Amino acid sequence: MTWPNRPYVREFGTCCTVNPATFREASFEPVPAQKVKKVAVIGGGLAGMNAAQTLAQRGHEVTLYEQAGDLGGQWLVASHGADKADFRTLIPYLTRRMREYGVRVELGRSISPQDIRDMEVDCILLATGALPRQYRGERPEKGGPRIVQGNDIIMGREQAGRRVLVVGARYIGMEVAIQLSDGERTVSLIDINGIGAGTIAELGEWYRTRLVECGVHMYPHTPLMRLTREGADIAFESSMISLPVDTVVLAIGTVPCNGLEQAVVEKGVEYYCIGDCGGIGDALKAMRDGAEVGRLV
Repeated sequence: MTWPNRPYVREFGTCCTVNPATFREASFEPVPAQKVKKVAVIGGGLAGMNAAQTLAQRGHEVTLYEQAGDLGGQWLVASHGADKADFRTLIPYLTRRMREYGVRVELGRSISPQDIRDMEVDCILLATGALPRQYRGERPEKGGPRIVQGNDIIMGREQAGRRVLVVGARYIGMEVAIQLSDGERTVSLIDINGIGAGTIAELGEWYRTRLVECGVHMYPHTPLMRLTREGADIAFESSMISLPVDTVVLAIGTVPCNGLEQAVVEKGVEYYCIGDCGGIGDALKAMRDGAEVGRLV
């Protein structure tokens, strides 16, 4: 089943991303499992890690599978910046908790539908996260700007040219625009909504201030119409503007990576989709999904 995408902030009022028990400690204390189960957690991001340590704390036998060589998932991107040192303490904390409670962790292990069918488990948690949304619009037959993903820019897997258009102005897009504004590039940032729309108020204000300080050209309520040989056409204030661009950086959201769900359904065991796999959200949702499902199984 898909774990509900709950409005956590509205439901619980003041909350803490790292500690889902904040202001409800007594009712949120993990209790020993009535029946010990063998549980497979597929995915080692925040949701999977928090679920695994909670399940193991309650006495379940838990194995976590992560296809990458490191734990953390998208939190590795969110905590990569030079000013995100405090963020980088969360993965070691969850890793230590899993170790303390005896979670078996298999890194570099990609799970296939056949692996699902072969598993001898009582419950499966799909915490396989999400993948960056791809550009599906019109492109020139020849030439045109190179397209890269914002996550790859942040992690240093891709490089941008001198004239950059960042598409999408939430956390990843704003972070990328600031990172690329090194004085040698012209960076433009567009979003079909406002700049920083839908972000936490304090963080949005901080990012917008930094964007101004860095000289980023911001175009709110501006869709990308098409890519051309010379760059990109955007619709700003009812006018078509052609921007000379050599690199387009996409930060247009993610789509759930839930390709294993059908195999799990066919297997017929208890299962839950948590984190972005069950519905796109943020770190708060991922941590709460893991904690709450960990108490349910």
